[in-house]
Amino acid sequence: MQERTNVVADALSRQRAIVETTTLLASIGDLLDEIRVAYNTNPTVKQLIQQIESGETRRF
Repeated sequence: MQERTNVVADALSRQRAIVETTTLLASIGDLLDEIRVAYNTNPTVKQLIQQIESGETRRF
């Protein structure tokens, strides 16, 4: 009986891990989308990108 209990517990554990991983990946995707939008709409981000590309700053 102990072996069967372990199999069920392992399966439930894997299912939870899959759900958590899927949720995390969706959140990362949302964050990346927000960053991409900021490249084009946020004036501070635009200025930093221009400074980096022109070599005006050495902080990056």
